[in-house]
Amino acid sequence: MDLNGKKILIIRLSALGDVIRTVPSVLGLVKAFPNSDFTWLVESSSAGLFPGLKSLKTIIIDRNKMRSKNPFVVLKEFKRILSDIRSKNFEISIDFHCILKSAILPFLAGIPERAGYMPKGSKEGAHLFYNHQVPLKNHRISRYEKNVTLARFFSDQINVAEVKIDLDPSIQNRIMKVMQEKPIILIPGTSMHGRNKQWPAESWAILFKNLVERYPVKFVFGPADDHYREQLQKHLGMEPPALAPLSIPQLGVALQQARLVVVCDTGPMHLASVLQVPLLALMGPSDPVIAQPLLEEDGNPKSSMIVPEVPCSPCRNRSCEELICQTFTTPALVFDRIAAACDG
Repeated sequence: MDLNGKKILIIRLSALGDVIRTVPSVLGLVKAFPNSDFTWLVESSSAGLFPGLKSLKTIIIDRNKMRSKNPFVVLKEFKRILSDIRSKNFEISIDFHCILKSAILPFLAGIPERAGYMPKGSKEGAHLFYNHQVPLKNHRISRYEKNVTLARFFSDQINVAEVKIDLDPSIQNRIMKVMQEKPIILIPGTSMHGRNKQWPAESWAILFKNLVERYPVKFVFGPADDHYREQLQKHLGMEPPALAPLSIPQLGVALQQARLVVVCDTGPMHLASVLQVPLLALMGPSDPVIAQPLLEEDGNPKSSMIVPEVPCSPCRNRSCEELICQTFTTPALVFDRIAAACDG
């Protein structure tokens, strides 16, 4: 299907990390079809990177309204989104999310050509709303590879594209000044739904104490990480040295100045990954194939993962009380991998 000169709706509604790892494939489409008009449909909670991506327009769904207990609030927001989509006269939708709510919106909006994955690559019957179904040869592949497979339905020349953040120069210069020591960045937090992915606060504290003797080190905390900051403070006996709160594009600029980023399987891991920042990913219970960051030729050559060798990993049991995958990831192991990346 030729996208040249067409008005195209890209769909990946959430979550932040999934949206971020869809960006390289979408930018590949933008690069391959420079005369086309691309707009991204995304939920407000996962739209943080787009102010730094000037080449992509957005239609933003108010997630709070769509999750309201008041059905009239939900219906009003749903009708607003449909009206907004219809008013843009899109000719093609490309659904990278492939669940019922992402598939039904372009269908109800009357977009004539709708592409997504075949049944095993989609969920909740989403494939029934596509008139172009894209197969996957292998279903246990990285999300980056899955996304570029859908993009290549439109051109087999498409590859994951370089992501560049566009910020006001004064803001960018201020961030670079803060990062002039090129510290190692430690990002211990995860989303509320990913607490099983968190490495223990005590382990982060031990790692920090060992690292700070050789390197400049800063933590990064998100808006939901206050409890974790408090745990670290108890283990360290001091306030953890941290960067000031930053927006997602601002964090991206800061990470690009880091010596190395140490992070669990979260949105910031994929932010560092698509920006080709050297990172060490502590995978914990996450699937090291599906959830992996960009590695090798598409990522930074110094990037790597630590995957615990335990019989129950990977696993999606968010209520697990044992988490041996996390205790098998020792501070000594992490320190050695950091030293090899920074000093090698």
